[in-house]
Amino acid sequence: MKRSELKKRLRAESRIFVPEINLPFMQKAEKKKGIKALSFSLAAALLLIISLILTLRVVTPKPALLVLEVNPAFEIEFKAEKVLTVRPLNLDAAFVLEEAEPGESLDEVLEALLRKARELGYLGDEAELSFMAVAGKQKTEDGLNEKIHRIIQALLQKNAWNFRLRNGRAGLEEEAKRHGISPGKMALVKRALAADGNLTLEGALLLSPKELNEIRENYRVEELQEFQKQYRETKQRIEADIEKTLETKAQTSKALREKLKAYKQALAGGGNARLRKEISIYLETAFPGYEFKSRPLNLRGRIEELLAEAEAIEAFFDEAVAEIIAAEYHLFHNEIKEKLKNKDLNFDFEFQKEVAFDQLIKKYRRGLSGREIRIYMLAEQIYALAKENGRFEKRIENLYRQYQKHLEYAGEFRNSDYIKEFEDFYLEYRNKP
Repeated sequence: MKRSELKKRLRAESRIFVPEINLPFMQKAEKKKGIKALSFSLAAALLLIISLILTLRVVTPKPALLVLEVNPAFEIEFKAEKVLTVRPLNLDAAFVLEEAEPGESLDEVLEALLRKARELGYLGDEAELSFMAVAGKQKTEDGLNEKIHRIIQALLQKNAWNFRLRNGRAGLEEEAKRHGISPGKMALVKRALAADGNLTLEGALLLSPKELNEIRENYRVEELQEFQKQYRETKQRIEADIEKTLETKAQTSKALREKLKAYKQALAGGGNARLRKEISIYLETAFPGYEFKSRPLNLRGRIEELLAEAEAIEAFFDEAVAEIIAAEYHLFHNEIKEKLKNKDLNFDFEFQKEVAFDQLIKKYRRGLSGREIRIYMLAEQIYALAKENGRFEKRIENLYRQYQKHLEYAGEFRNSDYIKEFEDFYLEYRNKP
């Protein structure tokens, strides 16, 4: 009932319980009787006013649930626009949630979860995303589902995603009405009954949506907690390895710059024959592919060229390390997904933290493109892992697939001596008994 209608009702009923009384014209006995009647009337009116005020209070909506499924299955509890909790219902959902960084609003949480699920390969263009909001009353639930649908459609348009949407409660309105529940809860009841052959319809109807979700997904909180523990420990170890790699990179860049400056200073007076030979050998071995503009005998000029390139060389190291980190994380995520299929929570992933910067610098030359850097890095990773006598065969295959994708767009670089040498090496590696 609208507030205005309630006010009208209050005014009308107050006239019934509190009639107009003209006290001065009453006799004494009638006055006492009138006062007594007035007291009862006022009490009744007061009770009515209190009850109506209670109905006029602003009712805060109860929290609702959003069930989001593609394979990772999430249970999102929200109230108005704010998300209260996000509960992963299976291991894949726990994996996505560990990697995602959801905000607090409903649209932020949905975008973060869907984006990360897509990045991790759970939500491709051919996938179907099932969603449904579950609330106490069908009318409320209908409005929430329309709202969720609009939010996800906006995200599809914003991010150019093409996966299909399906509302998991569709077509259950009549059945839900017969049992006196909302279509969303009816959908959860049917799923729980399908998952647990011992569960009866009567028993399922008495369960909460959260309890029904747990039956449907065979929810095991201990398993999810163990995954979280193992995953976070492994991630922490990987981040420590990355920090060491970054420290090595910084030290290598600093040492290179200092060595070049020392050689430049030593050559200020021309330098003796022994020093010049030392510098010449260093330049030939450390930068064999670099195309110097200065003549071979102009060592000072060559050192100055390299010093001028120092920032570019450091950027080269930065991109190389970034590519290795990205590639390693890609492999790590793929390994986690494979393990979760078998519920194997032994995450023994080893991050490749040893980067051969002295070998990288040998590949450096002016104008090296970002794609060429990535090709170098992937090839160097394969070189390193191939020495481990078959321990990393699957990882090498994944790296080689990435290498081939980049090579498709590498132009003339595909015909370079480096690529030819690497392809010969990889062919020999694959044919090795």
